[in-house]
Amino acid sequence: MIAVKSLIKRFGRLGSKNAVDNISFTIPEGKLFTLLGQSGCGKTTTLRMIAGIEEPTSGEIQLGDQLVYSSAAGVKVPVNKRPIGMVFQSYAIWPHMNVFDNVAFPLTVTKPRPSAREIKERTEKILEIVGLDSLANRSATALSGGQQQRVALARALVREPKVLLLDEPLSNLDAKLREQMREEIRTIQQKIGITTVFVTHDQSEALAISDLILLMHEGHIVEFGDPQHLYDRPQTPYGAQFIGVSNRFEGSASGSGEVEFMQVKIPRAGNGTFRAGDPVVIFIRPESIALTRSPRDSHPWAGQICQRIFQGDAWDYTIRIKDQEVRVRSYDKAEQFMIGDTAYLRPNYDEMIVLPHNMADATLVSKPVRI
Repeated sequence: MIAVKSLIKRFGRLGSKNAVDNISFTIPEGKLFTLLGQSGCGKTTTLRMIAGIEEPTSGEIQLGDQLVYSSAAGVKVPVNKRPIGMVFQSYAIWPHMNVFDNVAFPLTVTKPRPSAREIKERTEKILEIVGLDSLANRSATALSGGQQQRVALARALVREPKVLLLDEPLSNLDAKLREQMREEIRTIQQKIGITTVFVTHDQSEALAISDLILLMHEGHIVEFGDPQHLYDRPQTPYGAQFIGVSNRFEGSASGSGEVEFMQVKIPRAGNGTFRAGDPVVIFIRPESIALTRSPRDSHPWAGQICQRIFQGDAWDYTIRIKDQEVRVRSYDKAEQFMIGDTAYLRPNYDEMIVLPHNMADATLVSKPVRI
């Protein structure tokens, strides 16, 4: 379990903007938790404060039953005494050591130092878990990028920490290897059952690997929840647009419990309470819109195909409807549309996201967030 309470980090003098601005959250034991956000949002700074590499300005951090930082109580446990293992963006593999010695190194410098037999047993065990037992004697310089990543992961786990911290560990890998390694990280994490904090700017990576996601923006918490909830029912416009791809429409609420946009009135299904005339924003995912060659309901949206991109398992179309461009993902490869074709759009209104128009794009969660 990781508990962060009222955590603040300020670089520079008092009055300057906080890099991390009074955030609180709790991570249940054994979960893979992702800090997600664009560069500069505070996610890596938060991870470094959990690790003890960066000292908070104020707040409290607890790892398991151990309080490792508290500005109020004057507690500051150094990084080498925190029950953590960490994998950095740069794997820091020592080229003069073989795989076994790279992984065993943390055990050789820890105090009290385990016996030579225990070092051997623990190193061999973790090498087997990460699938490198057959490469124990291989030179580190002879490893592929994916193998080096697994060496760094094994080295972080060999001390049997309570918490594993991963700072953009896949960013140096190509796309295919990234996908493979995120699956391997997830498998290893579940096999060991270790509480894990994973930092990334890649929303598809976060959706694929996480039990829980915390989306940050300018030092604040914007969204917090499981991947499907954040994708299907985001609570803020920022979350709706950052996580996945969304079409955004302007509309208004009516007194009859409907939302009107794009000259269509539909039953409202959204977040918040609206009064008649309230402006709203509506988000519809590209995969929640079907394309047809002829109108099939009383309120068809007719537009012209202006772009199409083949994604392998689907076609991504951009359709212009008057002054609005709408993105559609079609998995019907038998029914293809060419640029210039007229298409009729049938949105699935049950899957739309409706939010108040006056909601800031980064509505903040000021209270502690707990799952």
